[in-house]
Amino acid sequence: MKDERKRGNEEGFTLIILLVVMVTIGGLVTAHLGEVRSDQRKIMTRIYASRAQERAFGELERAQNIVNASPYVNDENTALKAAVLSNPAYIPGTEVEVEKVGGPSSEWYTLKATGEFMGITRKAQIFVRQRSPVSAYNFFVVDHPLGISGAPRGAIHSNKTIDFYFPWGTFRDQVTASEGFDYKAGATPANTRLWGQHDAHAPTQNIMDGISVTDLKSKPTTLKVVDNLLAEIRFLGKDTQVKLFQPAMRTQVQKTGTRWVFDKMVSETHTRQVPVYRTEFYNVTEKVYKDVQQTWIEKKKVYKDVQQNYQVTKDIFTDVTETYTVQEPIYQKKWVTVQQIEKVWVENPPPSLKDIEGGFSVGGQQAATGHWENITKDTQILQDVLVGHKPVTKTRIKKVKTGTQVITKTRTIQVFDHYVDVPRSKWIKVETGTKVVQKSRQVLDHYNQVSETKQVPSYRKESYTYMDWVNVSEKLVQTKVVPTKGVLYFEKKIRKIEGKVQGQVSVASNDRVRITNSIQYVDKNNNTRMSNGLDPLKRYQFNPNYRGKSVLGIMSRGDITYARSIPKKIEINASLISTDGKVSMEGISVNADGTQVGISSDAAAHPELYVKDSIRRLGGIVSRKRPVATYVDSSNNVGCGFKEGVSIMDRNMILKNGGNISPPYVFQMNRPTWTLTNTGPTISPN
Repeated sequence: MKDERKRGNEEGFTLIILLVVMVTIGGLVTAHLGEVRSDQRKIMTRIYASRAQERAFGELERAQNIVNASPYVNDENTALKAAVLSNPAYIPGTEVEVEKVGGPSSEWYTLKATGEFMGITRKAQIFVRQRSPVSAYNFFVVDHPLGISGAPRGAIHSNKTIDFYFPWGTFRDQVTASEGFDYKAGATPANTRLWGQHDAHAPTQNIMDGISVTDLKSKPTTLKVVDNLLAEIRFLGKDTQVKLFQPAMRTQVQKTGTRWVFDKMVSETHTRQVPVYRTEFYNVTEKVYKDVQQTWIEKKKVYKDVQQNYQVTKDIFTDVTETYTVQEPIYQKKWVTVQQIEKVWVENPPPSLKDIEGGFSVGGQQAATGHWENITKDTQILQDVLVGHKPVTKTRIKKVKTGTQVITKTRTIQVFDHYVDVPRSKWIKVETGTKVVQKSRQVLDHYNQVSETKQVPSYRKESYTYMDWVNVSEKLVQTKVVPTKGVLYFEKKIRKIEGKVQGQVSVASNDRVRITNSIQYVDKNNNTRMSNGLDPLKRYQFNPNYRGKSVLGIMSRGDITYARSIPKKIEINASLISTDGKVSMEGISVNADGTQVGISSDAAAHPELYVKDSIRRLGGIVSRKRPVATYVDSSNNVGCGFKEGVSIMDRNMILKNGGNISPPYVFQMNRPTWTLTNTGPTISPN
């Protein structure tokens, strides 16, 4: 009875434990199922949100395409303008909302799109500048081909062809041409790396049409010089020094002088003595001669031939056979290893990715980039090898002298024989007497006095003024110091521009511009925008200590040139824009259609003046004609320009969040500029 009670208690305890375990397992299962459902809900939420975001992106992309394809009227994008005037402000044909950012003159807009899927809504927005400054390119060439090499950063375009020079060019950003890509000096499609968007047959963009440097005269200018004066500009940070020179010239000036002028005709009587001559006869005695023949006898020697005998002594030789022994070499055919030197053309290897930066405009003759190497090769050849010698007996005929003999010979000589008489004659003149001859001559007899009256002009003296050409030496007219801001406009040539820029300024010349030294952006603490601008051995990169927002636009109707007097190493921070010319090193020439590049005779004769070490450039180049910073000859030698170059597009010229600090009144092109797309909640443009 007691054992049964004990067994019952144990069974009850076991049952309780079993129930507790089952309840625990059920709870765990329920909790796990809850977590699974929760994770599933999160996964589905992310999937739905992703699809909603994709719808927002798709709607935004459709709106971008509409804006890109819309025409411009009065420099305004018609799609953007129609949107802001609509209610609601949607891009036509979409539900993308448009909001203008900034004041009435602002070029910036925000596009906002909403996507919904399974009750989840996501938003996307993008900033767009309805027009783009022409300085938004690293290179833009309107009428000529463009030759480039290396690894320039920033968008590149030519309305003609783009010529890629040298292997392993690396282009991370957009590269477009309207008439195709060409490969020169060892470059090929296989060894040219186009990592960004590229198009060899893009539409032409005539951004120079309708713009003129003289348009800047009507803009708010810090300085406007319309006189015939040459300018020299030095940036001094927040201030800019401008020297104006009257050029040396040849000009006309007014002078005063005196001269005799005709007054009237007057009668004048003159008396003069006129000589009168008579004929006079006189006698002279002259000698009389006659011709007489003179004869004489002359003796002449006569010679005769005589035979003469003479004797000579002659050596007598006898042929004798001689026997001799020689050591004759023994050869055997064997395979022999020999070393041969061969010249092999070796293409230069591609640079490592960490070393790829920079690049510049280049032109010249075509040559492959590489070098010749001497390679030693072991070659097996079948060759006769000396293995020994053997004696060989030979005979030869030798002449030996055995005596002499006397030989009698005969020769003919001439000897005197006798004289003969030879008659000779000649004609001579012999005086035979004299005779008297009568002659005549004119001699002065007397003078007659004659009076004459005639009309002669009478003159008087008067003063007068006249214009005369004189040479005027160059002279400094004025030195101005103006703020580094706004527009500095010059009607004539800017022959010198250099210095450190702290501000936002555009410099324009209706003639041409000559860069004579480095131009660098600095902040108020004199920190440069870029590091290592004058040290080509170090990486050209943005300076983290720079705190400024300086930009410079140099705009010229004619050429912008780097002067031959620039230092060996320079840095240029500026957007260089030539509406009718090119941007190039002094001494480099380009033919009418831009297909041929050459150098001047002075540059060829004086490479020490025209060949520089390096140029590092921050900003874009826009020109009508082909820009060329370096000329390379057929041997890959730099004949004019820079041995090394780095060019980086200044993103401050195009980015909204960069401060919208393109140079004042820089020329615009009717083409939208888009920034990165923002996702999620609406983000303020500021």
